[in-house]
Amino acid sequence: MLWRLQREVLEDPDDGPLAALLEELLASDAVDPAWRAVDLTAPSLPTLVVHLRRGDLDLRFLTTVTVFQAPQNVQVAELRMEAWYPQDAATAEACRRLAGGG
Repeated sequence: MLWRLQREVLEDPDDGPLAALLEELLASDAVDPAWRAVDLTAPSLPTLVVHLRRGDLDLRFLTTVTVFQAPQNVQVAELRMEAWYPQDAATAEACRRLAGGG
């Protein structure tokens, strides 16, 4: 996620809020120093797996971010749509249970 954010800031350095978020994250002691530099040789994958764990709850999601690279409408230029999909049956079941559907 950090590398994706770094690349987005490189793409649009005038996006102040995005640059501020990146700066805040990089200032955290939790960020490994090896992750602070942008590695442009690493592939930018179209999806990302996010693993969340709290107590006995263990969830894995596949995330995608959709952007419009050549919009015909300026309002669409900065639109980003993020979708999270359960990566496994246990996560799907936990989501149904947490939503009150099972």
